[in-house]
Amino acid sequence: MYEYFNRVYFLILFLLFFVSDTAAMNRQQLKNSGKLLKKTCMPKHDVTEEQVGKIDQGNFLEEKNVMCYVACIYSVGGAVKNNKIVHEAMIKQVDMMFPAEMKDPVKAAMEKCKGVDNLRNRCTCLTSIHLFQLTRQQLKKSSQVFKKKCMAKIDVTEAKKYKDLCEASYWTAKCIYEDDPKNFVFA
Repeated sequence: MYEYFNRVYFLILFLLFFVSDTAAMNRQQLKNSGKLLKKTCMPKHDVTEEQVGKIDQGNFLEEKNVMCYVACIYSVGGAVKNNKIVHEAMIKQVDMMFPAEMKDPVKAAMEKCKGVDNLRNRCTCLTSIHLFQLTRQQLKKSSQVFKKKCMAKIDVTEAKKYKDLCEASYWTAKCIYEDDPKNFVFA
């Protein structure tokens, strides 16, 4: 079923690409091309417009069906293979479809969020250290733990630490939005 929608989606993108005056779509054309994805994924994951209609404005509801909706958008849009997010496919879509002024910032955000699972773990670690009032000795010891665990280099493998594709997709999309809300586009 996804193959059918992938073909229809890419046919629409192909037509928009060649019908438009420029080589890439503008922001509104990107949004319009996402409507087919939205119509496909909303009923499949039992979400309402109220739940997902403002994702592109940063309104990410932390609900399982919303997470699976985001995963569906990525899947139908061709950014998922073997139940994993394929960041290279996302980058290729940006290169093909996005306006020139948006390409570099969006690709930079995607690169930063490639290892989003580890970013989230680092943020959780940082937050937990600041939640407690520590003595000077405890702070020194915690600082060493923080450096070792929280400041570790980001592993740029796919978002594999999440239970499933739904969570990995959701946190990836949210990370991309938080890195560059101005250029974030979502169906």
